Amino acid sequence: MPRYMRTRKAVRALRAYLIRHFKDKDIRIGQELNDHIHSQGGENPPVHVKVKVYKFKDKLIADTIDAPVMKEEEKKKGVTEKIKEAITGKKEETKSAQEEKQEETKKEVMKHPPGKKEEKEAPKEGAPKEQKAGERTHKAGVFSKTQKPKHEKKK
Repeated sequence: MPRYMRTRKAVRALRAYLIRHFKDKDIRIGQELNDHIHSQGGENPPVHVKVKVYKFKDKLIADTIDAPVMKEEEKKKGVTEKIKEAITGKKEETKSAQEEKQEETKKEVMKHPPGKKEEKEAPKEGAPKEQKAGERTHKAGVFSKTQKPKHEKKK
């Protein structure tokens, strides 16, 4: 196996291990676990990983121990439930709760002072220039990726 494929092999090995122990083909790798495995690059995956597995919508999801657990969303209300709420008056209570939340958010917005705008200083003479993406610096000047300094050019 080439060096640059070590992380891919680690993910495959992890998935195979989980399939073997949980006896279910539909196992997903969670976002936090995926980020943790790829955090050190493609050539150097972590040696040990602590994993928790939980069920979400009939699928097993493997994630790091610290990752938050995904929860199923509440079901949408049907026509009959909406009619029952209209008759019993529960709908009015939910409106007042929503209005209270809106008022709280407005108060929070009012509490924060407006942000100060930072002015950029003019660059001084002799100060290093900002480097753009894909450029490398040299004592003589700035070169793009395709250009080479004079001393690196073949004669």
